[in-house]
Amino acid sequence: MNALKPIVRLECLDGNVSVACIRTVRTHLYGTFEKLLSPPGENTIFGQNHSLLFINFISKNSDWLESTRTLFAMSCLTICKVLYEQQDQRFNWFCPNPCQLQTSCSLEHCVPRGIFTHQFRCRCPNGHVWNEKVFTCLPVKENARITNTWAPTKCEQLCYETGTLSCYSSGIDGELSICLCKPGFTGPSCSQEQNPCTEKIEHSALPSGGMVMAGDDACNVHNGNTCRGQILADGTVHYMCICDGVRWRKNHTLGYDNCLWKKSMCDSIICTYGRCVSSASGKLAICLCMPGFEGPSCNQWVGVWSQWSPWDKCRPQCGDLRYSVRSRDCQSMKSEAKKKFDCVGASIEYASCAPHPCARSEGLYMNSYFAIRQNAMAAGISTAAISCAIVSVFWLAFLSNMLSRTVWLLIKSIRRERTA
Repeated sequence: MNALKPIVRLECLDGNVSVACIRTVRTHLYGTFEKLLSPPGENTIFGQNHSLLFINFISKNSDWLESTRTLFAMSCLTICKVLYEQQDQRFNWFCPNPCQLQTSCSLEHCVPRGIFTHQFRCRCPNGHVWNEKVFTCLPVKENARITNTWAPTKCEQLCYETGTLSCYSSGIDGELSICLCKPGFTGPSCSQEQNPCTEKIEHSALPSGGMVMAGDDACNVHNGNTCRGQILADGTVHYMCICDGVRWRKNHTLGYDNCLWKKSMCDSIICTYGRCVSSASGKLAICLCMPGFEGPSCNQWVGVWSQWSPWDKCRPQCGDLRYSVRSRDCQSMKSEAKKKFDCVGASIEYASCAPHPCARSEGLYMNSYFAIRQNAMAAGISTAAISCAIVSVFWLAFLSNMLSRTVWLLIKSIRRERTA
């Protein structure tokens, strides 16, 4: 509660508390509760809903410090006792109403008789009467029988009076006596107090009404946690878990007290676009990123890449400088992608390979190969030259014959013209 934090954090409360310190605390408390006891519409500390204040105080999930809870409880007990005895209307503004926490009857049929959870009674229908031992309305005859049948034959010898609600007997000399236990007691004679840590108890907050899990199991005591049994003012038996705070803490997704959440490094790591996984010991944690993201916190967009192809063979097969290649595709830029986002990074990677000297056989083979190629090229050139020479002689002879015939015909034509 923010209003009480300045009080419990006073420096004078550290170490030996002096009389002056007590006066200072008392002055601060007077001022706080003077505002607290104002009408709901004028309350400047808690607003109109006072019940939330006490629900927060009762709740085990509250973030109040233990010193704040203690100071608040002592102050409330003192003020509410005075207001209740004086029938002051401010009692209804400030003090808790047990009728709002009970489940025996509706709120309109409930009558508060104090500030504790068991201090209430219900208005019963005709023919019924309120029984404070079992907190329910019983038929008049049944209630009278429970009240008046404590000591039939042998009940005093068989039943433990403190833990027995009523005793029934039948048969000769009461040889078939049965002890009906009060809440919090068990056993044939109702002499054993229920231990909610070792026994499966009935409780609405527990799975299947509580008959599935004992407190030791819920508190996970075999891993260093602690279970403490509790008997509330109304006789209800329950347990309280005290987690070790190092490896285990409460799992708030469960509706009952427990120490079933194992702490790990994931509790202090944020995976923006991914999820955290931890080792079995809980000392090592990493983020598993969603597709398209990477980085320690999965907050760096890199695009949706395909898997890298296997590394290709080193090329060339021998020599001092050799490389291998692998590639990948940007899936978020393909035509079938609903939303196109560019990828960050290279689509091709090169890796250098270790030098590999060429063997002698490899060198002889290469020399022979190039020698054969050179001889073949020389032979080809020679053949081409001979062919070219033959073609040239043929064309020369052909052209010479054609040229001489043409000249002869031309000379003959000139002679005819002169004769004519």
